Amino acid sequence: MVSVATGSAGTDGRSRWPAAVAGIAAYWLAVLWLFRDTALGMEAIWARSDTFAHGYLILPICCWLVYRQREALRQAQPAPGLWGLAWMLPAAALWLAGYLVDINVAQQLALVGLLVAGSWAIVGNSVARLIAFPLGYLFLAVPMGEALIPPLQEFTAFATVRLVELSGVPVFRDGMLFSLPTGNWRVVEACSGVRYLIASFTLGVLYAYLNYTHWRKRLLFALVSLVLPIAANAVRAYLIVMLGHLSSGELAAGVDHLIYGWVFFGVVMLLLFWVGSFWSDDPHSANAPQPAPQAPGSAWALAGVTLAAIALAWSPWWLLAGRYEAQGHSSTPPALAHQQRTADWPWVARSEGASRLTRSVNNLDGTPVFLDIQQFPPQPGVEAAVRFRELNPVPDEWEVRRLRARELVLADDTVTVMEVILKAKSQAQGQEQRLRIWYWFRVGNTNTASPAEVKLLELWQRLKPHGQGTERVILATADDEQGSAAAVLERFVAAQGATLLGGG
Repeated sequence: MVSVATGSAGTDGRSRWPAAVAGIAAYWLAVLWLFRDTALGMEAIWARSDTFAHGYLILPICCWLVYRQREALRQAQPAPGLWGLAWMLPAAALWLAGYLVDINVAQQLALVGLLVAGSWAIVGNSVARLIAFPLGYLFLAVPMGEALIPPLQEFTAFATVRLVELSGVPVFRDGMLFSLPTGNWRVVEACSGVRYLIASFTLGVLYAYLNYTHWRKRLLFALVSLVLPIAANAVRAYLIVMLGHLSSGELAAGVDHLIYGWVFFGVVMLLLFWVGSFWSDDPHSANAPQPAPQAPGSAWALAGVTLAAIALAWSPWWLLAGRYEAQGHSSTPPALAHQQRTADWPWVARSEGASRLTRSVNNLDGTPVFLDIQQFPPQPGVEAAVRFRELNPVPDEWEVRRLRARELVLADDTVTVMEVILKAKSQAQGQEQRLRIWYWFRVGNTNTASPAEVKLLELWQRLKPHGQGTERVILATADDEQGSAAAVLERFVAAQGATLLGGG
């Protein structure tokens, strides 16, 4: 047993715990109040999304994991340290950057980082080492992973079609839609497998911590819990499609395929845990982590570090004070620089937060091209949405067939745009209806379609004394199966380059 757990030092260590717990409680209350909008936004996502409903369980699980360490913690010597305070600086900087460019997940990760780093500073390195996993597990409360939906959809569609082909069944794929002789199937967001992926990783990491003592085993099991649900979701989709095909649509239709999916996922997870149990470690086979000797800290030191942690957590607000005026959400629509009739267009992008719009329908060789240029001021809270799913919900009568980046080679520049193809679910006058949409962003003198680059450029403009805002450029026109609209849009961009691309 280490020296801090013997004699008067152990008694001092136990007597210091109430003050340390009180310091952590005061710090958490202060941080959660300072960043209440971020915390409430995170809870709102838990409440409305089944994918992230597990967020309600993370804190209780972490508290239980800390409680499991109570014997070792009784021997530990909670003494304030400076390492936790040092890690608060990047967390505070991340929250400030996320606030300036309206990235919710960055703000939420930073909030959890502030809670973890401040707690570490209050209890010190010795105690933090004992509860390192519960502190790290708190980050799984952050609702993140939605950016994985499009690539997971693409993989699921590809793998399902390939497996169906290997089964000898003819299949035709068009984007996320594929047709079999007995019916049509579509890979929607709910079928992407992101729910299974997040649930599997959350359970897998916890299982690895509780059943293994060697970090290599824990890391391997965590990686398996990431890869397995992706492969299992593809198999699940294939089995559901084949079940529907063989039963002529009588089985695996409607909500049934979701129920079958969760049953299949439950079986896969049980098999994973069962196989993993063969390599479980005896918790007594390895020595429990022991706190390193640490000089005891006085009550004044604990109070000082707690106040310093609260001050560091407050630092983003000090930096923002007086720089930006309070931004309200006005119901007044933005000024329209130019507008023609657009009521006949089935899809129009959102314009919330835009200070100015240029909206028109242009004729190019007899083909109407819809143009929408939206200008956003360089202030927090009015950033342009950068992903198509945030740009505007697709009407119920349309479905997304393709979403990809497209590179345009112009006379003196190369521009990357996001290309979206929408297809009508029903045919009008026996003809298939399609729309081809291009959109990109201009921040300063740079044109880009990369969401990450847009946010980095916006952050730079926010930090500059006289930064520029963001322009979102959207083009749309009717398309056909041959994709002739691509050439129309490319000619339009080439002809209107100065207007659409600026001086970049």
